[in-house]
Amino acid sequence: MITFKPVVFKHRKRRDGTFPVSIRVTFDRKSRYLPTTITCTAADLTRGMRIKDADVIAKTNALCDRLRAEASRINPFDLEDKDVDWVVARLRDALRAQDFRLDFFAWGEQVAASKLPPTARRYRAALNALGRYLGRRQLDINDLTRERVVGFIGALNKSRKMEWNPATGEVRETGAARRGDTGAVYARLLHHIHDEAKKRYNDEDGAIVIPRSPFAGIDMRSAPAIRPQLPLSVEVLQALIDTPLDDPQRTAVDVFLAGFALMGANLADLWEAVPPSGRWWAYERRKTRTQRADKASIHCEIPPEIGPILARLGAGSSKALWLPVVHSLGKDANRAGARVNYGLKRWCEKREIPVFTFYAGRHSWATLARRSTEKATVDEGLGHVGDFPLADIYAERDWSKAAEANRRVLSLFRWQ
Repeated sequence: MITFKPVVFKHRKRRDGTFPVSIRVTFDRKSRYLPTTITCTAADLTRGMRIKDADVIAKTNALCDRLRAEASRINPFDLEDKDVDWVVARLRDALRAQDFRLDFFAWGEQVAASKLPPTARRYRAALNALGRYLGRRQLDINDLTRERVVGFIGALNKSRKMEWNPATGEVRETGAARRGDTGAVYARLLHHIHDEAKKRYNDEDGAIVIPRSPFAGIDMRSAPAIRPQLPLSVEVLQALIDTPLDDPQRTAVDVFLAGFALMGANLADLWEAVPPSGRWWAYERRKTRTQRADKASIHCEIPPEIGPILARLGAGSSKALWLPVVHSLGKDANRAGARVNYGLKRWCEKREIPVFTFYAGRHSWATLARRSTEKATVDEGLGHVGDFPLADIYAERDWSKAAEANRRVLSLFRWQ
């Protein structure tokens, strides 16, 4: 049997003249003492150090009632081989879980801040949408229920797109409908925020302060994106290569072809690339560098075929940047990417070709490379997320297979 009793010790008198109240927990004829935040003065105690003040007695009784309630939840069979220290630890963790508070929005902002800017914006967009649905930007994480998540997804799918005015800072609803899977996309982001909180605050061997799993059983799958232009055909890629140098969209085309020919490099990596040494470009892929133990390190042999393209993008003209023309397209990679995608759109419209974006080059390279080499080499060249043995992390890798695959891809085309 587990018993509880509030006690005060004379020798624990503090400098301010108050006495802390402890709860004596007794089990199997052994006792331990749980400290509390309750204090009393000498006037609240009898000569025998018993509590006589009604308010203090009410507080200690309430705390003892909580402890008794938690003790009643312990399976009696679990106590057969346990001691009083185990009981005290179990009760302390239970009370900690009851008193735990974490604002979901404040925690979500911390998670967003740990991501790269483009990803951080998506997390904040999901949090903003949840705030509009709730009508407030404050919610205890244990008050985020499955019912609220389902309601949020349904309401979001029926709502209209939001538009932000950078001049006034106002956010207003537009007349355009959202994508049908917007609710699922935002729910996945919120689910990740919730999971990160459970990893951070739950102790699997102790207190489970976030017991709820409000996203369990909810279908958060997005419908497959319909992108008939991905991957691009060899004919379309050749048409890009054959674009006249005086074409207004030639810069956008050059940026696209540079990314394609450098084993499907992302525009963000081209934007921040520093001048390489020799014939190899070594970089850490921005999108996955924080998700891989090897920091998504990629070594790409610079193909001689794209020498003129790289020259037009400013290669060799700056000591700080490899391709300063790409950097000049926008003050960050997102703005530069928007400029390139707009140029590609105009290029497609002029030739009555289905519109594609810069990312089509990555899909196209992967498709063509897969025809002549194994999947592992393609994955290595693309820098995808995955699990890597220690040997792949610490040992020097042989990038010759990826370079050979790239040479085979580029040999399919006539380069200027």
